[in-house]
Amino acid sequence: MISVGLGFKRGTCCSDMLSAIDAVLASRSLRRQDIDILATASFKKGSAGLNAAAENLGIAVRYFDSERLAAMNGRLATRSSHSLRHTGTECLCEAAALSALDDDGLLVCPRQIIGPVTCAIAEGLPS
Repeated sequence: MISVGLGFKRGTCCSDMLSAIDAVLASRSLRRQDIDILATASFKKGSAGLNAAAENLGIAVRYFDSERLAAMNGRLATRSSHSLRHTGTECLCEAAALSALDDDGLLVCPRQIIGPVTCAIAEGLPS
């Protein structure tokens, strides 16, 4: 299973989300069809851009609370004090990607920043 974790600024549009997702996928020779799930923080629920991107891709979004995201901190490749201060995790996109998978899930693409979006890819069995 492939999970794409996302962080983004409020108001980010669908096209920016899809461009960022495409860029991170291309960096790993993956395609949109390879994604099984999008993942992000619970406080991102209601984002029109994210909902439209998920609909465009034909996949679901899983939302994780700050406790679950923070539990991933020891497994992340990126350490951001800004992210920690605002989200409770050292890297929202990496933590979200890993949260969608079981404990053996692996981060296969650490955070990439593409415009207003951060993306990471993890692979493993679903949680």
